[in-house]
Order: sequence, then C-alpha cells, then structure tokens
Amino acid sequence: MKPFTLLFAFIFILLNQSTATPVANKIELHAQPFDLNQVQLLDGPFKHAQELNRENLLKADLDYLCYPFRREAKLPSPVKGIDKLGWPYTGHVLGHFLSASAMLWRNTGDAEIKKHADSIVAVLAECQAANGNGYIGGFPEKSILELEGLVSDKSVYANVPWYCLHKVYAGLLDMYVLTGNKQALEVLEKAAGWIEKNLSLLNDQQIEKMLGAEHGGMKEVLVNLYAVTGKENYLKLAERFTHHAVVGPFLHGKDPLDGLHANTQFPKFIGLTRQYEVTGDAALANVVTTFWSDVVNDRSYVTGGNSVREHFSPKGHLSQNVTADTTETCNEYNMLRLTRELFCLDPQPKYADFYERTLYNQILSARHPEDGGQLYFQQLQAGRSKEKWGQISKGGASCCCGTGLESAAKFADSIYFHDGQNRLFINLFISSVLDWKENGLSLRQENQYPEVGKTKFTFTCRQPVAIVINVRRPWWATADFQILVNGQRQDIASKPGSYVPLERTWQSGDKLEVIMPLSFRMEGFTDNPDRVAVMFGPLVMAAVTEKNNRYAAINGDRAHLFDDFKSVAGKPLEFTAPPEAFRTSAVVVANKPVRFKPLLNMVNESYAVYWEVIKQ
Repeated sequence: MKPFTLLFAFIFILLNQSTATPVANKIELHAQPFDLNQVQLLDGPFKHAQELNRENLLKADLDYLCYPFRREAKLPSPVKGIDKLGWPYTGHVLGHFLSASAMLWRNTGDAEIKKHADSIVAVLAECQAANGNGYIGGFPEKSILELEGLVSDKSVYANVPWYCLHKVYAGLLDMYVLTGNKQALEVLEKAAGWIEKNLSLLNDQQIEKMLGAEHGGMKEVLVNLYAVTGKENYLKLAERFTHHAVVGPFLHGKDPLDGLHANTQFPKFIGLTRQYEVTGDAALANVVTTFWSDVVNDRSYVTGGNSVREHFSPKGHLSQNVTADTTETCNEYNMLRLTRELFCLDPQPKYADFYERTLYNQILSARHPEDGGQLYFQQLQAGRSKEKWGQISKGGASCCCGTGLESAAKFADSIYFHDGQNRLFINLFISSVLDWKENGLSLRQENQYPEVGKTKFTFTCRQPVAIVINVRRPWWATADFQILVNGQRQDIASKPGSYVPLERTWQSGDKLEVIMPLSFRMEGFTDNPDRVAVMFGPLVMAAVTEKNNRYAAINGDRAHLFDDFKSVAGKPLEFTAPPEAFRTSAVVVANKPVRFKPLLNMVNESYAVYWEVIKQ
C-alpha cells in the first residue's frame, strides 16, 4: 500500500465490517491528498497515458503472471516452460499489476480491471493454501533462507527475494484498502505470520546482513499493515527492516550513498517516513528530509532523474557522469512517492516544484506515447535515444515496467491537496475535475499545458463557500506571472517557487485563470556550471542529433543565445536554433539549423540534452 491510501483505509475497513482496528498517525499531516475517486483526468497527455496503461493491463496474460506462484505451490498451470526467462518471473510484476489495478479502479471505477485483479488475489490465496505455511512467493522459499545465510546453496530464481515479495504484499494491501477485497488482507496477514516466524530465527547481525541485498519497501508495507490493522507485532516487524548501514550515517550527518545501488535506498526512506508518521519518532524526520535534499540537490540531473547504471555516482562529480544508462525510471517513481509524503508533512513549494519537473521530464517522458511502452533507462548522453520500450502485455517484466504500471494509474493523485478544513493547494496544472465533496465544491481545470503557459479553473458550488486557494507559482515562472479572478487581475505579491493565496467566498460560475509565460533558460551542474541543459518553462529541451554523435557545444553570449530561436510552424514546442551557436559538430554546417523539442516528445530520434559551453 502506498502512503496516500492510508487516509481512506478507515472508510473501507468500516464498510467491510472488518475486525481490524486502524491506527491514526501521531504526526499531523498539514496537507492531505484527495481520494483518487475525487479527481478525474480530462483529455490531455496524462489521460492518454492512463488509457494506454489500462489497455496494457487488460492485455496482460494473467496465467503468465500467476505461473511462478502456482509453480512454487505445485499447482497445475495453463502455461509452462518460462522458467528460463529468469528473475522477471519471480512474481514482482504481479504485485505491481495488483497495485496499478487497484489505483485505476479507485480512480475510474473500471469494473473489468477490478475483475482481473480480484481473480489474481484468488489465485494467490489458492497458492498460499497449497503451501500450507503462509508463504506466498514466485520463487523457492529457500531463497529467503539463503539470503539470511541459513543454507549454503544459491537459488537460480532470485537474488532479491524480499524485493519481489514486497511488490506482492503491497499489491495485496492496495487491493484491500482501495477496492475492499477482504481476501487480499487475509492472504497478506498470513504472509506476515510467515515473515514473523522466519525473522524470529535471526539475530540483529543476521538481519543487517540480509538487508545488504535489495529488499524493496518491506518496512513501509509492514508499517502500513500496522496502521490498517492496529496490530503492534507488525510495527515491531517493520522496525527489523531498518538498514542501519545506510540509515545510521544520516543520523550522524554523513552521506553514505556514493556507489550504492540507488533504487535500493529510496524505499528505505519512504518506510522511515511512514514510521515517523505513526510513531512520532522525531529523529526519523530529519534523516528523511536530509536524504531527500541530498538526492535532489546533489545527485539529480536536470530531468529530476538520478543514477548511472542504477548506481549513485560520486557526490560532487555529477557532471562527469552523463554516460550510458542514466536515470533508471524506478528511482523517480520512488522519489516522487517520497516527495509527495514529505509535502503532506510540510507543504513547501520546493516539493511540488520537484514533483512537476520529474513528472514531466522523467515519468511521462519515459512512456511511449503510442503504445504505452516503458523505458528502463532514459539516456542523457549526447547521441543516444530512447530504446527498449517494455510492455507487460508483450512480456515486459522489468522493475521499471512494473513501477510504470503504477505511475500511469495514479496521475490524478498529486494535482490537488487540502488541509482538512478550508485550504486548497493547487500543485499541478493537469486538466482535471476535483470533487471536493466535504466543501460542496467542484473545480474544473482546463488547459493545453505545457504547450501553453496558462490554465483556467471553473467553480461549481452547492452554495457560496469561503476557502483559501493556494496556487503554486512554479520555480521557472520568473516574469509576467498573473492570476485573474473573473477576469480581474489580482494584486498579490509573489515570487517564483511559492504559493499565491487567494482568500474569498467562491460561487458557482467563478473563473480563476493562472498565466505563466514559458521562457528559455539554462541550467548547469553545481560542480560544473559550464555544462548546461536548455529548459523551456518546466520542460527539458533536447536537440535532434545523429546517432552516437557525442558532440554538443554552445558558442556564444549566454545572455542572448535564445534571441535567435524560431518557432516551427504547426509544431508546438519545437524551435530551431542557429548552428553557429548550438553546435552538434566541430565544423559548423551553414544553413542547417539545430532543431529543439522537449525531451518529453522525443520518441525515435537521437538527441542531445547537455552542452559544453565554449569559453570565449
């Protein structure tokens, strides 16, 4: 289960007359997300991606997804002979499938999606019953023992068993909380009993050794299970999944991340955030915010993405690490989940700004706009392209294919937030309709953003309602930012990277318009300001170049480099630049302008994102 679902767990538990007793957070959330069923996407790139995601979920072969679980339970399966495909068939994608289906159903009410997901939960229950001890996994149970160092031979099925199990557990919890599937909770609680039994055999040193391997969000899912059921043993179990080798240095103001596998780390801190919320342990809060700042400010590229070949490069040398296989998409999926939770705790605009940057330039950019394929890595080295698009419906079972299913199922979850009373935060400019039932307010947002730097809101109210609307002024909106209410410009001082508060009594028919003209700028590396990327508003811009051409240099006065950019007729967000200024070869080819467009819109072309500034 993801953090945003906990706010609605109480509702579903009561509706289902469960014996579970939910536990409230000890730490107050200053911004709360809306239930996924309160925000509906309107036509635009995010709704299009969501619809492609739905198609791919429905095309998925459920027997293939269930095969490894039936195999381990020694149950008959309609499919055979796929063991040679290796670790992707250890069950982790099935977990992502459950989570994505639960989110999509909760958002859209799609009965067909829920039917498929419910059938998988039933298969997992059958497999668990056949195993007879609570185990539910897509690889031999002994793999866990091997990881714990209790047996000597190594399994060929999984070297990250807890990672794979976490996806299944999280999917089951999402199915219970978001769709009300009681069987999912029953299976999960039996699995938690199996975990408890196995970990009781280990001392703290053995646990620490075990956590040296990637173990996903085991801490988080167990904390969430505690929050849903109120059973203290789950919280104690979650505490055993604290990886002290990584968390400890942050407690003492040190950064141990150089060279570590990046995506292994993010779920640890998401879990710590949830642990902080339910226990009130103040030391954990500083650890998590320090980790977030470190990754965002020192280890992330202009897209918001991070890592090279899945690992953190040395701190202070990011500009030297724009090589092959940059920005694993799983990382950004997890960073946005962490960012969202930190925003709920402390609604600062920096969290929303980072969320927007990464959502457009990494999450949406890493999805194929025609068939919903998912990138593993988004390449940032000049002369490379987006390639190897994975799809669950075509056998794609990478980790990023799995997280991509979830990302595209919950685009509606971070557009709007509220404070539990009369304050609304507008964080993202995505065409959508918000149904704020509690305040009798419906808010319809319509735009062509980010093609056009403005958005419009229309109010429908049961009766006039006094609320404060905090409109985010993005970090990039440096000039001519305007807010109009019913056509009248509001005289409210603001600065980029802040919220503009609008306090009034709103009535049906009221119009709110936000104007934020897009403009060009450069962003350089902290460790090398002369290695830069071009941005237009929130978008990272890339130049079309030849395959494997690593040459990308800027020659000219930075202050006036964009003066000669020309829009391409009929192609929004595409521009040409003079080859004398933006060089893609050492020898300038006259009358052959360089063509720029958002990295988001690059599909088949080779491109350049980063440029070396030639000293004058």
